[in-house]
Amino acid sequence: MGRLLRLSYLAYVGTGVFGNLKNHILNKSIVPITQIIFFALVAYFFRDDSYVNYVLVGNVVFMLVLSNILGVVTSVARDREIGLMQFILISPIERYLFLLSKAFIHIFDGLFMSIIGFLFISFFWTINISSLEFIALLGLLLLLSISLSMMGVFLGVLTFIYKDTVSIANFSMLGLLFISGINFPTVQLPLVLDLLSYTTPLKYGVTLIRDFLDGAKFDVVNLIIMIIIGLFYFLLALIMMNMIERKLTSKTF
Repeated sequence: MGRLLRLSYLAYVGTGVFGNLKNHILNKSIVPITQIIFFALVAYFFRDDSYVNYVLVGNVVFMLVLSNILGVVTSVARDREIGLMQFILISPIERYLFLLSKAFIHIFDGLFMSIIGFLFISFFWTINISSLEFIALLGLLLLLSISLSMMGVFLGVLTFIYKDTVSIANFSMLGLLFISGINFPTVQLPLVLDLLSYTTPLKYGVTLIRDFLDGAKFDVVNLIIMIIIGLFYFLLALIMMNMIERKLTSKTF
């Protein structure tokens, strides 16, 4: 555990998130809250009051993506960008530990951001969350954050192949915003995109959280599926990492 914490700290700081405090605050707080307000106003003026809560909850949950997808992808890709991959491949560190260290702090970073988001909408809008509900909500957000981070690890490993971190991260974020039911139900999408949404942890997570806040019966099956999908993405990342390692070690760097 100590090794994981040390590696996680170095990976998080190494991405340069503390290099510019103003940019850090802007990206982690102001931008996502502005997005929440924007989509809430769109829902208010073009739909109705009842739809605003749907959009608010969806966009607060989406705040996880900034850390769990963008942050993790950037962290995983960083070693390739600065030329450290060859040293990592010959190091004795376990590959699963290397990948987990890239996601560990981002899991809690995303959780912290989403908590701020829920406090924000609870203060300014009519979304009331009791103390007990808040504790249960934290548990759901944590599990979703873990699952999304595992997806982020997989996308980060993809950058070892396609070498375009910005495109992969941004395309993934916009894709999740569109197909995961953040601002509208996925049943309104074409059938192919609706089916595709079920391959993302975010689809299950945002549905679980909305149902929980609405007082609906808790769907344990969806929770289990969300966790399994996250584990599946992490397993894929490990397999891809091993394939890349075998291919690269057979060549001269």
